[in-house]
Formats: sequence, C-alpha cells, structure tokens
Amino acid sequence: MPEKKKQHYVTRFLFKRFSSNPDQTQIHLYNLKTNTIIPNVAIKPQAQEAYYYGSDKVFENYLETTEVKAALIIEEIISGQCLFQAGNPKFIQLLHFIMLYEWRTKASVDQTQNYLNSMFREISKYDSRLKDIDFEKYRLIHKEPAAFNLSYYMDSWVVASDLIPFLLINETDQDFIMSDNPLIKYNPFMQKRACYWASNSILSKGIIYLFPLSTRYYIMLVDPETYEVFSTENDLIPIKNQSDINFINLLQCISADQNLYFAKIADENYVKKIAADAREYKIDKLVNQLLDNPEKPGIKTPFLYQLLHQLDFFFSFIRENKEAMEYNTENKLLHPRSQEILDYVLSLKNN
Repeated sequence: MPEKKKQHYVTRFLFKRFSSNPDQTQIHLYNLKTNTIIPNVAIKPQAQEAYYYGSDKVFENYLETTEVKAALIIEEIISGQCLFQAGNPKFIQLLHFIMLYEWRTKASVDQTQNYLNSMFREISKYDSRLKDIDFEKYRLIHKEPAAFNLSYYMDSWVVASDLIPFLLINETDQDFIMSDNPLIKYNPFMQKRACYWASNSILSKGIIYLFPLSTRYYIMLVDPETYEVFSTENDLIPIKNQSDINFINLLQCISADQNLYFAKIADENYVKKIAADAREYKIDKLVNQLLDNPEKPGIKTPFLYQLLHQLDFFFSFIRENKEAMEYNTENKLLHPRSQEILDYVLSLKNN
C-alpha cells in the first residue's frame, strides 16, 4: 500500500485514550445509523479514508507534525493534572490542534459543502444563466473537499485565542465517551435567548468549546466576557456531579457523525440510552432565515446557519456573569465577543 494512503480525520492517539484493551489497539463502537454496538473493533481503521486530504500528502504531513506535538502536550497535562495558560507556547500548539477539528472531520467538511450548495442555489434565483440547473439532481462538489476546508479555514483558529482554557476532571463513576466529530461547540448564552443564528460561530459571544482528552479529561474553552466559571486557582474543574458528565456525553452524541466510541463494555446500555436521547434533541438542519435588522429598520437580513440543537442547559460549574445577564440581544443581529476580534477577521478577508 502506498505510504500514508490512509489519512485520519480523527487522530489515532485520541482513540487510544478511549481504548478497550491494555495495548490500546481496540475500542468499543456504537453505530448511530444501525443502532448497533460493535465491541473491540480495531482502532487503526477508524475515522480514516484513502487520501482524505489529497494524494500529495501536504496536509497529511502537516497534521502529523501537529499531532505529534499535541500528543506530548496532552500527556503532560493528564499526567500532571495541570494546564498551560493562554499565551504559553504549548497551549498555543494545543489550541491550534483542537481548533483544526472545526474543519477537518467529515461532518465539518460535509457542512461546508452544504453551505456552498445552499448559497449557490440562492444565487441561482437571480442569475438567468443558472435557471435551468436542477439542484435536486446536481451539487457543487470540490475534488478535495477536506483539503479545501483546511486551506480556507485553518488560520482562523487564532480567533479562539481569547478563550480561557479549563481542564475538566471526571471524578464520577461514568466515563466520558467520544465520537468521530469530537469537538463540541455549545453556546447556552445565545441558545437561551433563541439567537440560534449567532450561536455557533467561532466569533460568537458566549461560545464554549469542549474537547475530549480521555475517558477522564476534557479541555473546555470559555468566553471570559460572558461566563463565570467555578474552578480551582490553577483552572482545574473536578466534576463530581454525574449530571454534568451525562450532559457532556449527550453533546458529544449530538456532535457525532456516524459513530460513538467508548472504553467499557459495561457502558453498553448507557451509550444506547444517551444516543437515544441525542436523537430526540438533535436537529442538524441548515436554516436559511430572513431576520429583521434592528440597526436598519425595514430591512431584512438573510442568515444561513446550522441549527444542531436548541439545548440551553448550564453545567453546575458555569454561569452567566453580571454583564452577560444585562446584555441586550435585541438591538443588533451580529453578536461577536468583541469588536477587536471582528475587526481582525474583516482585515483577513480584505487582505
């Protein structure tokens, strides 16, 4: 087989931290489509496709270098139960690795393709050259969609550098689980106010990212302008309340594309139950919505956004701060965390 033909969109070292056997070669799998548990599947073939990032291996080689660095940093975090603070070079490397999961998985690549096709369909209404295209039959498809996704978005991770990291430590009897789309985006602040179009962007006020490191650890990235977090002095959050673990696992199930993964076969019924709950809450719909613009009375502004769910539950260790509780979402449509971040993103687009 050609070198590096099999290219992973979820790195193998993450799977190993959820492995079901001592030599870290197997894992338990739950397939969401068939509702089937498959115990002790091999880790190596999970979440990979032939030349997923392209046959030139440019992105594969780049990601391999990133993953080697991240694996060492994560091992250091877990073994020492310590967290590198924002601005530390090791944290910057870890943040880069984590945020690449916004754009490298099959679920994120498919979402980008759906966005592009929806926008093209909308444009076709106003372009006579496109009027004869049957969009029920034809789609825009990039020949290397994963490479396109990464090349277009991969520098956007710096927009998340203002988020504050916390290390979640699971001290309950229930393990964390993971999926083939492991990075969770969650915004209870915007969801609570039904501002769904403003909840999932990397720019959004109130955004929270959750990323699994093992069955016992998660990294949480939090908007400091919106939330107050209850943690130790060194930003550790020991979790003793199983309802918090259950909700994180539920969000992981909702984020999942095709498969869930877990370490203990004794959790089989738990995984089935939480997957059933996820099916109830998951919407996963591309919404094209015209909204009244408070800043331009009489003008409607189109928004295209992915509505994954409408949950607005708060963990026991986090709450809105005073400024957030007084924040008015009704006087504008866009809600970036700060004008500085928005100006930075706009400058990238103009260059």
